[in-house]
Amino acid sequence: MLGLLSTGSIIFIYIFWELVGLSSYLLIGFWGFKDEAASACSKAFITNRVGDFGFFLGILMLFITYNSFDLFFIFDQIGAGKYPLGSEMWLTVTGLLLFAGAVGKSAQFPLHVWLPDAMAGPTPVSALIHAATMVAAGVYMIVRLFPLFTETSFLIIGFIGGFSALMAATIALTQIDIKKILAYSTVSQLGLMVLAVGVGAYQAAIIHLLFHAFFKAGLFLGSGAIIHATHSQDINDMGGLRKKMPVTFYTTLIYSLALVGFPLTIGFLSKEMILTSSITLGSLSGNYIYFIFAVLTSTLTSFYIFRYVFLIFFGEPRNHHAYEHAHDFNIFIKLPLIILAAFCFFFIFTFNPITVHGTWLTDLIFRLPKILLPENVTYSFLTNETAGSIYSEGYAHTMHASEIVVTIISICIISAGIGTAWFMYMKKKLVPKVPEGFLGKVYMFSQKAWYINELYDVTVIKGTMLFATLMTIIDKYLVDGLVNLGAKITMILGKFSAGFDKYVVDGLVNLVAWINGLISMILRKFQTGKVQTYLTLVMVFIVFFVMYIFSN
Repeated sequence: MLGLLSTGSIIFIYIFWELVGLSSYLLIGFWGFKDEAASACSKAFITNRVGDFGFFLGILMLFITYNSFDLFFIFDQIGAGKYPLGSEMWLTVTGLLLFAGAVGKSAQFPLHVWLPDAMAGPTPVSALIHAATMVAAGVYMIVRLFPLFTETSFLIIGFIGGFSALMAATIALTQIDIKKILAYSTVSQLGLMVLAVGVGAYQAAIIHLLFHAFFKAGLFLGSGAIIHATHSQDINDMGGLRKKMPVTFYTTLIYSLALVGFPLTIGFLSKEMILTSSITLGSLSGNYIYFIFAVLTSTLTSFYIFRYVFLIFFGEPRNHHAYEHAHDFNIFIKLPLIILAAFCFFFIFTFNPITVHGTWLTDLIFRLPKILLPENVTYSFLTNETAGSIYSEGYAHTMHASEIVVTIISICIISAGIGTAWFMYMKKKLVPKVPEGFLGKVYMFSQKAWYINELYDVTVIKGTMLFATLMTIIDKYLVDGLVNLGAKITMILGKFSAGFDKYVVDGLVNLVAWINGLISMILRKFQTGKVQTYLTLVMVFIVFFVMYIFSN
């Protein structure tokens, strides 16, 4: 991750990017003797290869165009109007190919399926991956490559981020595995960060990425403490644990409040930036789809995380054996929870509880354009107000005017989400059971994660297996068949050649030898060594010769 953050070369970003993926693969498969862990790390690795293939193609497009991997040089060339294949459309294609890598790494639709399964690894590994390494790499990368994206790219990036955020939030509503609830929550929050990049507010994306690391790492470590105490990951086996695990309860409550963006927490500061940026873009362009995505996602987040809190820490114990043995553990588990909880309060980063603007953090992040972009270069797609650029005076004015409206909307969102969860799981006014009929199907649609894994199983996996079977048949009966046929023909020709050599070639040679032998055997009869015999033969041949002459 340090290499990924510090390099200015796109090819070195790719190298460190792959090393991050390898590290995550090894960590997810830490318990390799478990089939679930072995399958999960393979799924994560293979799924990311799909996105990384697009990322690599994008890098090749940049190198072919600019003959360089240096980002500063590439940004300068783009600013001067030099695009791949001389067209802004191809710059859009290149940007989207690069974004494909982030879709895989940061678990965005449709390559999000690996992240929930990655919970098969140890819980501290989950905290690390979800807070500071693999999933963070994707968001950082698209912020780092911000000047490469065109307005069309931003529209697509924002839509994918918003859809991923809302989709994952709807799935988290009905999950019962304590870690998968948090996993889908991470997918959802990453979607909000990608949405922020899509509306041009890369500062909001980076700040939310930073703040999210504190409360999401805390939530995972808290879940690890709960799993260790109850020996179960099923929230239906829990209940009433706030009395047995007070430190875990209070820190988890702080993390949950930060996640929903409760006032006085860091989540409030970063979430407000995303909501404000998206509503500002809507005000300037009339496109409110990103704001709608953000509002619905935030509302569902407030509901599912407090469903998580109420079912685990409140009510009566649903598994008395687990409840009796539950307790907070030693200082080595409690201290990280307390430290991370402390970082969830606003005053660590700013003394202004309403906005993070004007702090050392935003001053640092707002300097990024000067660091990332060459001086004296104007980027048309950055200064366009419809792209939500910070360089636009109209954008900044509209954004400040929207902050109060967004704060009111945010409070309503939090109240609606937490209030609904309270009525369902504490007051029991809304009976929290699996509904029947159409609503039951909707419930199962959510709990089965939109059946996307099943869809991939039917299409991609079974399609791959079918293709492999077809290739096996072709290899066995066509390729091997042709080879075997060639071998049989060769053997037949060999036998024919052997027969021809034996009976024709050798036969002729042997026939000549036999004739020579026969002749020599006959002539041998006359080779007696007696002079009388030779004189007799001479006289006989003379007589025959004279008779031949006189006969003619």
